Amino acid sequence: WLAPILVFVCPIVFGTPTSRRTCRREVPSGISGAAAMSAWSALFALAVAFAASAVEGQPLPLCTFEHCPQCLADDEIVPASARRPLQFHLEEGALSAPLRIARELMGWNSESIFGQIVGLLVGEVLGIQVEYVPCHNEIACFMAVSTCAGWSGLQCKTIVTENASAAEAFKKGLKLSDDPMADVMFAPEVRTPFKANTIEALRHASAAVRVCDRAETIGPSGFLWEDGVYTYKDIIDHAWNSNGEDLISFRSFAMPLASSYFDKPETLIRDGVSGIATSCNSTNATIQEQMQNIKDLGWVCNGSWWLAPACAALGDRWGSECVPVLDDDWATSKNAYIGLAHSGMRVAKLMVGDAAQEQIVKSRKYKVLWTWWSPDSRFMTLPPQRINLMPEFEGSFDVALKAVWMPTL
Repeated sequence: WLAPILVFVCPIVFGTPTSRRTCRREVPSGISGAAAMSAWSALFALAVAFAASAVEGQPLPLCTFEHCPQCLADDEIVPASARRPLQFHLEEGALSAPLRIARELMGWNSESIFGQIVGLLVGEVLGIQVEYVPCHNEIACFMAVSTCAGWSGLQCKTIVTENASAAEAFKKGLKLSDDPMADVMFAPEVRTPFKANTIEALRHASAAVRVCDRAETIGPSGFLWEDGVYTYKDIIDHAWNSNGEDLISFRSFAMPLASSYFDKPETLIRDGVSGIATSCNSTNATIQEQMQNIKDLGWVCNGSWWLAPACAALGDRWGSECVPVLDDDWATSKNAYIGLAHSGMRVAKLMVGDAAQEQIVKSRKYKVLWTWWSPDSRFMTLPPQRINLMPEFEGSFDVALKAVWMPTL
């Protein structure tokens, strides 16, 4: 945790200048080396405590990502009353704003605590005002860093580059602030498949935009992540102990017997469990792109359900013979979609949304599979069991990256 935060904060601490005159920013001076080292020591202690608690799936005592008013001792910090906003010298003139840090709303604790710690150190050590900006997920966060109008709805209708376009976007509810600065200046975590697909697309869409108006990734956030498909460990144990059925393997889900250990899609449909999208297409460009991607993999849409090829091959029997998979978010592409499609698994996927997925899975009301990623800790107390897909279609570990609005550097 310490290293990636140092990578972001150190250039500001030591006043690294920028050669881009139209993107120049100023920070308060007079930061002592002793104060900086004290901040790093406190940060390291807090990061270690967080890492230990995250493994156990427990919140931090006294200081969590939801509430942590101060990191350093009173005599080591710049008082809140003395903190100043960042000063930017853009083509539109001199502008000022707090450092706007993303805070994701999808229960992504690692992103939130990372952003909170950066904000604490920037305020307490550098004397810079900080504002935490809520955003739905990593795509929304990065679109905000990219000064996209409409980012909160996962849209990038235009790239805001001047006062007039910013005021118009603000008036239409497409931007949080009425200035041309990014609504989010630092996003602690952006995962690499998203970077490959969406960051490059944003760059191409805004090729005429000045470099200083764009977002950039600035290195790893400090951990590797891997997505996959999971279920309850007691279901796995029961199948093995009673019938010698290995539900950890994708091979079992290619056979009819596997569905006997799970609830059926028709049960969820009868109980009114529904997806966040009830059609096979979306007016949202980001969601539509993801829908098209899984169609290209062979998934078949049936109302709000998406059937893997082996499940779709069952025809009308899919509702009673496939195994349901609860998915969390259309906005994030997952490697598991490829493995599920090509491993011959008879599964039907329902995009219920992040909050509903967590509520349903933790309630244990239904015996289902669900998409998830490691090292996220939200389901650790269940405990979960990962399903092994075909080795050639298993996703590799990827690196979470930081993103920043260029003038901030």
